[in-house]
Formats: sequence, C-alpha cells, structure tokens
Amino acid sequence: MMTFNLLWINVATFDQNYWLDAIIQLALAFIPSIGTAVLVAFLLDKAFKRSKKIGDSLVKSGIENIEYVSGKMSSKDCSILFGLNKREKPFELNLCFLTGDNFFLDNYNYLLELLNHGTKIKVLIAGADDSIRYKRYIKKYPNIFDRNTGFCDDDDKKELIDIYMKYHDYKSDDLAQLHYVERTYLMVSKEVVEKRARTDYNSSYAFLSDENRSNVWGHRIARTGDHMMQIALVTKIIHTLNKQSTNEKISLAYYKDEYRIPIILAKYKEKESEAYLLWTNMNAPVKQTTESVNVFGKTKEKTDGSYISDVMKSFDYLFDKYHK
Repeated sequence: MMTFNLLWINVATFDQNYWLDAIIQLALAFIPSIGTAVLVAFLLDKAFKRSKKIGDSLVKSGIENIEYVSGKMSSKDCSILFGLNKREKPFELNLCFLTGDNFFLDNYNYLLELLNHGTKIKVLIAGADDSIRYKRYIKKYPNIFDRNTGFCDDDDKKELIDIYMKYHDYKSDDLAQLHYVERTYLMVSKEVVEKRARTDYNSSYAFLSDENRSNVWGHRIARTGDHMMQIALVTKIIHTLNKQSTNEKISLAYYKDEYRIPIILAKYKEKESEAYLLWTNMNAPVKQTTESVNVFGKTKEKTDGSYISDVMKSFDYLFDKYHK
C-alpha cells in the first residue's frame, strides 16, 4: 500500500511538472505573436486615424480623388468634362495652362462641340507676345489651324537645339536673356533630357558628345517645339475654334509669370443648384504634368475655405487681371 502511494505521488508530481512546463513553453511561444499583434494593431490604428484625418480634410475641402498617374485625363474624365455619352455639358469651362498644347490638340472637336452648345470658355496661358521668336511663329502658322501643319520644321528644330544646349547647365550669366517661357521650358526639360540620355546612350547628359546632346534635345523638342512655339500653336488653335464656332467664342488671356499649375474647372447646372468639377495637377515646376499628382474635386456650393472655391477665385482674379 505504501509503495502504491509513493508511486501515485511520483506520477502526480511528474504530471504537474510536465503540464506546467508545457504551459510555460506555449506562453513563451505566443508572447512574440501577441506582441507583434499588439504592435500591428497599434500601427494600423494609428495609420487609420491618420488616413481618416487626411481623408476628412480632403472631403471637407471638396477633393474626392488624388492619384499619381499620367497627367492626361482618362476617357471617363473626358466623358464627364465634355458631357459625352448623354451626360450634361458644362455651361462654363475655365482653363489655365502653361501652354495647353496637348489638351487642345487632343480635345479640339470636343471643345468645338461645347462652343456650339453654348458653353462659355475662358483660357489663361503664358504670355509670349513680347518675344520676337513668338511673333515669327504666329506669322508662320496658317490662319486656320490644320492638324497636318508642320509644327516644328528642321530649321526650327536646329534653332531650338542651339538655344537649349547653350543654356542647359545654368552656368552662364546670359541665362537672364532668355524669355521666362524659355526658362520654364529649360527647367522642365532637364530631367526629361537626362532620362533620354541614359535611355539612348546609357550615360549622363554631362558626359555626352555634342552630337549626342543635339540628338537628345532633338527628341525632346519633337513635333510641337518648345513652350514658345506651343503657345503660338495654341493661340492659332483657339482663333480657329472661334472662327468655326456657330455660337460662343473662347475668351483668351495671357499671364506674365514663370509658372502656373494647370486648371480645368467646369461648371454644371444641377436642378436648382450648380456643381463645380475641378481637375488639376499638383506638381513642382520642374516636373512634367504628364507625371504628377492628379487631383479631382467636386462641390455644389461656393463654400469659402474649400480648395475648389480658392481655385475659382484665383482663376477669376488672374483672368480679370490679364484679360484684354
């Protein structure tokens, strides 16, 4: 009987130690997981609160979408903007660009449809009328815009390559001699030219031969030339649209600054109120608007403090200031 009791006590002691050790080992195994889960939950909660705060601020300001993609409008945005596919057309459209050549070339027919529909269109682009080269381009382009027009011929291209190769490195005090439109094109082009040098020659632009530098700039200038030539082109396009329109005419103004963010602001009638849709690119001056932070906003009221109302006020101020 005694032996049985001792045996029973030893077995019980063994069982207790085994399960205690097992529990401890299991707890130790779970501690990192629990800690990780707590940390992840904390970070997710913090990120959620941060995202919610940012989201609430954007919604309050009238911004509905922000994305980093191509600066060109999607087919859906174009459909909304121009009232395609049985959508409502805007009664007013305000546009502000550095040149806007891509926008006007891509959407020429849509813009003409809006004018014939009765949409009032205001356009604000960089002013270059104090440039001899701009005046030469204006005379060169035919009175009626034609998509088959040779925008940038060999002589134009050679002249532009010589201009921008000379000033590319910002080392000359003569940089101030450039028109502000030319300085802006030079600033925007530096990154593009560098990428082209690495793509075509696997080298930095600084180490290219003059011939290869010329080739890189030739590719950059392409069909529509520099900003100066693009502004002349857009001016001709707008004049042609006004001649072809059977209803409204585009009001054109030229601003006198180094840089403006692009603005596409459309106004629609919705029942008893008005709706305002805004497309813009938020990017630093050295970035092309073909790769930028695209912002889309919508509001139904001219609410003070909203981003869209601020943009409207800025556009109205600039247009009234520069409109002749």
